[in-house]
Amino acid sequence: MTMNDAPWIIALAFSEAISVWLLWRLWRSDDHLFFKISLSIIALLPVLGPLVVLWIGNFPEAKPRVLRDRLPRQADFYARWQHVLEEKNPVRRFRAWRELMTRHRDEDT
Repeated sequence: MTMNDAPWIIALAFSEAISVWLLWRLWRSDDHLFFKISLSIIALLPVLGPLVVLWIGNFPEAKPRVLRDRLPRQADFYARWQHVLEEKNPVRRFRAWRELMTRHRDEDT
């Protein structure tokens, strides 16, 4: 090992340390097994692997059920919130929002 090889070895060690952290974070997540396995394989590639996993591995969290559109080809989300969104009076809009959120409070669990 020469002094010219030292930066490469440091870069590889740093990327593999990041890969280990990414693997730990990935396997503790709620992602599907297919994504866990495929992203784990990619993460172990030197230098570019952790960058690719950081780029494509951050999946957004699922929306709460109260915000999901559960009926296909229908806008039940907008229909549920339409009276709140179209209310001009701020006090009545707040009360309508509070009543809607209270009524659907336990839909996330």
